[in-house]
Amino acid sequence: MALAVLAAIFGNHAAWALSCQARQGQTIFKGAGVDESDIQIKLSGGRFVWIGLIGQQTMTVDLMRPATQAEMQEASRNGEKTPPTSTGTAHADASMVKLQSGVEVGDYVVMCGQAGYSTDQKTSDYELSLTIPETAAAIPALKGEILRRFEADSKIVKDNAADDKAADPQNFHPYSFHSEWRVTFDSPRVISLSASNDTYDGGAHPSDDYDTVVWDKTTGTAVALSELFVKADLAAAFRGIAEHAKASFRKKFPHEEGQPADFDPVDGNIAADPEKLGHYALTYAKGETKANGIVLLWGAGAPWPNVMGDIKLSVPAVVFRKYLAPQWAAEFK
Repeated sequence: MALAVLAAIFGNHAAWALSCQARQGQTIFKGAGVDESDIQIKLSGGRFVWIGLIGQQTMTVDLMRPATQAEMQEASRNGEKTPPTSTGTAHADASMVKLQSGVEVGDYVVMCGQAGYSTDQKTSDYELSLTIPETAAAIPALKGEILRRFEADSKIVKDNAADDKAADPQNFHPYSFHSEWRVTFDSPRVISLSASNDTYDGGAHPSDDYDTVVWDKTTGTAVALSELFVKADLAAAFRGIAEHAKASFRKKFPHEEGQPADFDPVDGNIAADPEKLGHYALTYAKGETKANGIVLLWGAGAPWPNVMGDIKLSVPAVVFRKYLAPQWAAEFK
């Protein structure tokens, strides 16, 4: 359907230039086309920015209209966190040329920018995939850190799959590792992300795990939980976080009938030690520009029984605010 579809959407402006330029001027792609990626076009307002194609590749164009005020109100009444959007898909080939900046497109504005990074690898032995959101992919050192972690985890999966297949080729089932990252907080100083990792390594079912990174944009390095606090107050900060996390866990998983009276599922599993506080990420409330706390994450089965599922324990900033180092206190509400 190529240009006919785009013409129906964009009127007479459907046939102009050949490159998708981000604000910084570089060519950006997402999906599957050049370098296994498509150009993604975001629609959100009333003015067209730019769009384009490279070479003879065929591209898929995703069109998303933002929710109206009435739709957002309806979503709120229904308890939905994300209002609905109207989405359509069009296809274009390399004969399309540039849509000029400032072209009116009804209720839409078309913005072409970096739309993240994704990679997939599939062989007869394993299947691997990684997704990084655009805000993180736009920071080269952070993207490199995530890729480093993915490659390390992938190597374990590849090596274990090869060993398993060699030992019992008739009963071998391909291994897999899928890692999807999302932003949990973003400010001019810091960006925080969490990853949901799904691994199948020949067992009865896949295993779920988390990974996180809190990234200091000014230094280009990851920030350990301990680095948020004044050194002299570190022990007190960890005690406060651990005690709040324990109380939250006990509330979420109360004592069950038949368990020993002195049974405590947090005993030895949550403690005032970063090694016993899971993976941490910064959190914020919708519409806020400051972090409102941290979340502690554990995948299913580590260290509690798999049947308990993933564990997510939120710790509000009020618990540890007074222990924060000055440069990090400014990031919290």
